[in-house]
Amino acid sequence: MNDAEAGGGERFAAKSLAGTMRGVLGIMRRNLGAAVGLKLLSMVLQFSLFPMLIHELGKAEYGVWVVLQSTIFWFTLLDLGVGMGLRNKLIESLNLDQSQRARGYLSSAMVGQALVWIGATLCVGFVLFGMGIEWSQWFRSTTSDQALAMAIFVSFVALAWNQCLGVTNAILIAKHWNGFTSAVSVSATLAMLFYVIAARRLGWELSLPRLALVNLLTYVVAHCLQAWYVFGRCPELLPRIGEYRFGVYREVLFLGGQFLVLELTYLLIFMTDRMIALRYLGPEVATEYDIVLRFVGLITTGYSMVIGPMWSLAGASWAKRDMVGLRMLRRIVLWVMIPFWVGAVVLALVMNEAIRRWIDPTISLDRIMLVLVVVYAWTVIWCGAHASLLNGIGRVREQMICGVLACFINVPLAIYLCGFESLGGGGILLASIASLSLFGVVGPLVWRDSQRGLER
Repeated sequence: MNDAEAGGGERFAAKSLAGTMRGVLGIMRRNLGAAVGLKLLSMVLQFSLFPMLIHELGKAEYGVWVVLQSTIFWFTLLDLGVGMGLRNKLIESLNLDQSQRARGYLSSAMVGQALVWIGATLCVGFVLFGMGIEWSQWFRSTTSDQALAMAIFVSFVALAWNQCLGVTNAILIAKHWNGFTSAVSVSATLAMLFYVIAARRLGWELSLPRLALVNLLTYVVAHCLQAWYVFGRCPELLPRIGEYRFGVYREVLFLGGQFLVLELTYLLIFMTDRMIALRYLGPEVATEYDIVLRFVGLITTGYSMVIGPMWSLAGASWAKRDMVGLRMLRRIVLWVMIPFWVGAVVLALVMNEAIRRWIDPTISLDRIMLVLVVVYAWTVIWCGAHASLLNGIGRVREQMICGVLACFINVPLAIYLCGFESLGGGGILLASIASLSLFGVVGPLVWRDSQRGLER
């Protein structure tokens, strides 16, 4: 009888595990179609767009445009982690079937963010137009100071709009519809591509202020379409200004603050690289470095797209103290790495030919740079896998420590390696690899420690 009971228990556990696996894979498959379609379309549109921009603006001014956009995204710190905090609050509320509570979080977050970004926009406008800063000299651009200031301001307004309306992405992620979070990017890039094609055919002037204005308009329309889709499917979550509560907003802000330091470190590592390339190696190298990162993004973004649901799935398993589910999720993210690691090698082998045929025949990457591209892609994928799982269970302290140390390593090391002429932009890439590798070592150890703590 005991043997029969034991056998029955094992069969039940096996069926439970199989059911959990089918559920996870079902969520991944449900997202994969939309994610692959939208992400690939976005990448195709972007890779179709930026050769046109290089041709119309010139390599130097395109480098200024790229650095300008990267600099603007420093201000995402004003999000204060609310987006990620709201994501976790919605995951908790919706899984408990508490739609009214979820709507309260949404209403408070959206109104609170609107107040923050309105104030920030007024401050930025004063700095840009009221302090007489020579922006063309700072960006090493041929565009006038006034035109550059206008381009920066309009780009900031676009960012503010994205941050306020982007809370709808938290709903998609909480409901495991991660694939549709790229719909805004696809729509905006498609509209920008149409504008550039029309400008080339009709002889319109392409300038940095005009590009910034078109960028703003495309994101306004795209976010409105996304909000219409999301709240059409989930009308019970439609935010209401009257439901704003500062205490609720503070609760979301406190939770999101745990991710703020992580966001800051990622900005320091990834965004400052382009500025270092521009300031120390020149606009042409900044353009080449941007091209390399866009190609690497084909691999790293693809991997992030596939494991997108892991954040919320890990959080759900952690809340249920489901050790089997947590182990299964880690096995999945590790196995999914293999084809993307192979893809990074293939990318390095064909990158020069793709750049020569598609973008600019004068750009050629040396062998050292191509090797660094592979190592960089592997490092980003490995770190991204463990960051997604640890963020889901709320284990961020070790990530913050690694991130702060990585910032202190990355910037001075990148500047130092820029002094080696043989490395060029590869020195900046090598500095990023070195700084990110710290969490690549610590992350798996923290995940193992979390599992042991759950078993106690």
